[in-house]
Amino acid sequence: MNKQLLYFLCIVLSVSSCKYNKHVDVFKIGTSYETPVLTSNYSQCMKSDGEGLCYLSNRNNTFILTYLDLDFKNPATFEIPVGKGPGEIQVSGGVSICNDKFYILDLISRKLEVYDKDGNHIDTFYINITDNILSFDLFDENRIVIKTENTKELILYDLMEKKILKSVKQNQLGSVYCNDGNIYHISISLPFVFSHFDKELSRMNEKKIKTDKIINDLKLLNDNGRSILTGDFLGYSAYFDDSNIYTPTVSKRIYIEKSSSVRKPYQPEIVILNKKLKVNRYVHIQGVNTINGYVTVVFGSNSDIILHVVDNGGDIAKYFNKDCFKGFLHITVSGQ
Repeated sequence: MNKQLLYFLCIVLSVSSCKYNKHVDVFKIGTSYETPVLTSNYSQCMKSDGEGLCYLSNRNNTFILTYLDLDFKNPATFEIPVGKGPGEIQVSGGVSICNDKFYILDLISRKLEVYDKDGNHIDTFYINITDNILSFDLFDENRIVIKTENTKELILYDLMEKKILKSVKQNQLGSVYCNDGNIYHISISLPFVFSHFDKELSRMNEKKIKTDKIINDLKLLNDNGRSILTGDFLGYSAYFDDSNIYTPTVSKRIYIEKSSSVRKPYQPEIVILNKKLKVNRYVHIQGVNTINGYVTVVFGSNSDIILHVVDNGGDIAKYFNKDCFKGFLHITVSGQ
């Protein structure tokens, strides 16, 4: 072979390898913090404000909100009674944090209950819509963004004036997030689409997230005359820092076989995008080839990511010598 051609090929291979290595990072398992079973709207019931993280659980007919440091220290809890009155909730639909206050959605009463970090009840906001709320996030202290189930709309809602300011169709089911005056929607089924809207709910950008080859083996099943694709794959969770977005590419795989639900193990992967939804890189967890359960992104930075994991008999459970691991998991760049 011509020496010049051989030299050129070596350079091309070297550059390609370098680009790939920059595109995929391997993080290692660090510290962990086990949690009880969380409430309904699983991924929506945990949030980070960049300084700590919180989660909602349920014990003895009482909701428990726990807030702890990012290093899983100094957990503080307060109770929220079950009920219909002010300061009470019937079914949790998620939590959001703004200015050291917790906003908790009641799915049944369609209201937000507001508490400070000491657990003192501050306010109640009733949401004047009739549709079921799939997801919400605070746009600011006076406005929220809602994703509805049946009308499949994104709604910008004013809590003080108790009215819809603007709405737009978003046909895919999913979760909504607000960050720095922007609104994002993440689908929870195929195709996995990450959508970006401005503060006026004008669509700015969309990104289809990479999926693995196993998903291509899914079949459209016939359910009472309707062709449906079974499954609930994308993480419908995300964390935003100053420049990046962190979200899992796959969080849960459920196949329906002859009316029975069978979970299939998969390899968890985190995708890091910039605010224009361009993929920067993917993150794999060292030594974790399969888990059997759920992965939710709660916090992210260039070197550290905090996940909430439920793993039944997979590699993460085995790492902790457990049949099932349920809790927060800190992963960090290998070598740091």
